Amino acid sequence: MKEILKLTLSLTLICAIAGAALAYVSTKTQSAREEAATRQRNEKMELLLPSETGAVREAGKAVSEDGTEVVFFAADDASGKTIAYCAESSDPSGFGGEIKVLVGLDPDGSIRGVLVSENAEAPGIGSNVVSRSETKSFWSIFSEKTGAGKGGMLPNKYLDSYTGQPISVSGGFSFGETPSDGVVVPVSGATVSSSGSGRPGRISTRKPNRNHGGKMNALKTLTNGFWKENPVMVLLLGMCPTLATSSSAKNAIFMGLATTCVVAGSNLVVSIFKRIIPDKVRIPCFIVIIATFVTIVQFLMNAYAPASLVKALGIYLPLITVNCIVLGRAEAFASKNGPFLSLLDGIGMGIGFTLILTLLGAVREFIASGTLFELAVVPNWQGFTLLKFAPGAFLVLGVFMAIFNGMKIRAAKKDGTRYEPPAELNCATCHICHIGK
Repeated sequence: MKEILKLTLSLTLICAIAGAALAYVSTKTQSAREEAATRQRNEKMELLLPSETGAVREAGKAVSEDGTEVVFFAADDASGKTIAYCAESSDPSGFGGEIKVLVGLDPDGSIRGVLVSENAEAPGIGSNVVSRSETKSFWSIFSEKTGAGKGGMLPNKYLDSYTGQPISVSGGFSFGETPSDGVVVPVSGATVSSSGSGRPGRISTRKPNRNHGGKMNALKTLTNGFWKENPVMVLLLGMCPTLATSSSAKNAIFMGLATTCVVAGSNLVVSIFKRIIPDKVRIPCFIVIIATFVTIVQFLMNAYAPASLVKALGIYLPLITVNCIVLGRAEAFASKNGPFLSLLDGIGMGIGFTLILTLLGAVREFIASGTLFELAVVPNWQGFTLLKFAPGAFLVLGVFMAIFNGMKIRAAKKDGTRYEPPAELNCATCHICHIGK
């Protein structure tokens, strides 16, 4: 009973500290995040509203039969006359979370355009499905039911697929020349994505290091992740973000920096609290700590980072929580060493991850489009577009690893030794599954 109480109190303490930290950061960034969200929404509304729109204001709300709320915005010209409306609604049933949809409407109720304004789906999956025949059929149904102009409204790059649902106007809101029955037909949307599946990544562990504190070389700890123990090229950790977010150098470097902040911060906190975390609940505690830092990074990026960057990283940003690099370093190093060295280890591993990710992204971006960091390097470049997609990521990473291993083997021969992969790559050295033993 005492042991159960100890485990419960330890995990509760970690969760309470994490909750307090998240509440503080959320409060400090709330206004900035709200301003950024409003700015992004207004920018997307410009795609649906007339060019002569001068100001946009909230004009009313509607509620569907299932309780879904739709917010209407009125677009006024310079003289203050309402020339169009925009409706915003959301659906929480997407694969990756909430999906938001914007619908532009004329004062007579006809629909100007539709776009899926926000979603948490995996970037690149299902983003261009409007060319599929089954999606095109939706557009013919849409035109017949809403009468959205002759020939209907053509598919566009902002909308993957959608369904129509009658929304009853409530609260006495007058929507221009609405039908006599007081019903308008906004559109709810959804992106097409794959639920996917994957193998769990391997998490490396080490035997306890006897050289604690100042006995270890701080510089060596910092630089281990650059080359000797690079998390991607040597330890083969973090393969999912490595392959998924390295389509361009810009995306890769920001993903790497976000991961660096998380691994460094979690290493530091794990090292500080390692003596009060019981061995049997250490993994849940580590996950709570890591998830806290990931959420803090998300708050900061939503408040201050460009919207296009946040959208490009998409679901892979919160997935840093289960990145094997972060949990692996918490288990293998931070739980066995002091705060200073653990912080250095996190920074070093993060920098090593960022370097490989950026190099991989730069090579893929240049060969695919002739640009670097979205700046044209070679005009009229006839790119090898395969490298923009998942097969290209595997090809380039395979070449990188072949070169890396070749250099390691050559260096070992030069020294008269034999190159052997690190023991961390052998599952037999992993002790995470033997909790408490």
